[in-house]
Amino acid sequence: HEDGSVMMIDAALRHLGLEADMNDLDAPLKQVGDGIDAMQFGYRAPEDDFLKPENIITSRDMVFIKECILGGPLRGYGEFLGRPRSAEFLYDIVSNRHCGLDV
Repeated sequence: HEDGSVMMIDAALRHLGLEADMNDLDAPLKQVGDGIDAMQFGYRAPEDDFLKPENIITSRDMVFIKECILGGPLRGYGEFLGRPRSAEFLYDIVSNRHCGLDV
């Protein structure tokens, strides 16, 4: 079911014309084709702060969401990419990777 959830996220992003850029995780999501402006996707701030870099959803944010769903690193990667090791506790809070209970 976790794999299906990650596939659904990828499909939703593709439908919007966006994808995570695994070569530049700290950049906004990559626009593909005639997709929506990545700078406007899911902004998390009042209109005045709209285009500040810290308010834009990045590829790293999407990787973090997928890693939380999976309870581990993305397939093909040996370590978490979504957040630094100092914030690894966030994965434990969301996915309970030690006991397997969903939050």
